[in-house]
This record gives sequence, structure tokens and C-alpha cells, in this order.
Amino acid sequence: PSLSANTFADRMVMSAVRSATAGGQTSRPTMATYRLGIRVGRVILTNPDGTLAESVTISGNTGSYQIDPAAGRIYFTRFDEDRSIRIQLGGAGSVPPVDVTRPVTFIGETNESFITMENPVNESNLYMFLDPVGTISNRRGMIWMLWSSTRNGAPSIFMETVARKIIPVLPPN
Repeated sequence: PSLSANTFADRMVMSAVRSATAGGQTSRPTMATYRLGIRVGRVILTNPDGTLAESVTISGNTGSYQIDPAAGRIYFTRFDEDRSIRIQLGGAGSVPPVDVTRPVTFIGETNESFITMENPVNESNLYMFLDPVGTISNRRGMIWMLWSSTRNGAPSIFMETVARKIIPVLPPN
């Protein structure tokens, strides 16, 4: 198995309507993403050009994987869910090597954050679905959202698409 851009399809998107937490605020939708992966316990060293500055050895996986060096996470595909994977990082300088064996589980990819919208007022009844255009293997990567709001004094239905930039950025060949 090798490093692959195809791992971005194995993602879980969670959303909820967060209630107002203080005076002057209003309820509004939030979103976070989770992926199948393993946290290695520290950042993975890179060179200034983005290439890996330490050796990374991954064994026990059947699918491809993607390395997130800044977050210290390695993401896998659904083929490795619950599989025990061994990850070895070489270390460099004063950074010690890492040797961990852990099962692949869902881990946080992005933090929960408010979905950007103009003038949110009492947003509720959120419903989300994947963009229906395209095929399963070639989607546009958008999520459609429908919700109700009392922005104009009476309940109305609002719609928006979200296309977060959550696809991998691969180093040049």
C-alpha cells in the first residue's frame, strides 16, 4: 500500500445546531470532520519543502494511507478500520523515535466550528446531504444544508452548500 489521494473519501461529517451560549448570541449550525486514523503522539518532522524529514514505516494496513505531519496523525481507509497497525517514526536530532501499535478508529480531523452564514438568527432543524451530482467515486465534494430560521420575523427555509477544503494536499513528485 502506498500514500494515496484516494483516502479523502473515508470521512465522517458531523453537524449539530449549537444553542446560544451567551447574551447577544444565537443558535447556529456547527460542523466537524472525523476520519479513520491513528494519532502518533507528536508532530511528524518535515523539511521546508514539505517532504518527510524522518523515516515513516507503516505495517499491518491493507489500504492506502495519508500522513498529516502537523497534527501527528495518519489516516487510513475503511479497509483498515479496527485493524491493529504498527507505525514507526525514525526521529531526528532531539526528537525521539516513535514505535506504536494501535487499532484504526475514528479520530478528529477538523475541530468543531460554526458554519459561515450571514445574519444567523435562531437557526434550527438542520438537514444535510451529499451533493447528488456526480458518481460515488467522483463527487463534487459539496454538502447541501437545509434549515429553518426566524431571520425575517417568521419561520423560513434556508439552503446553503458547504465545500470545505478538506482534500489532501500532496507534495510535488
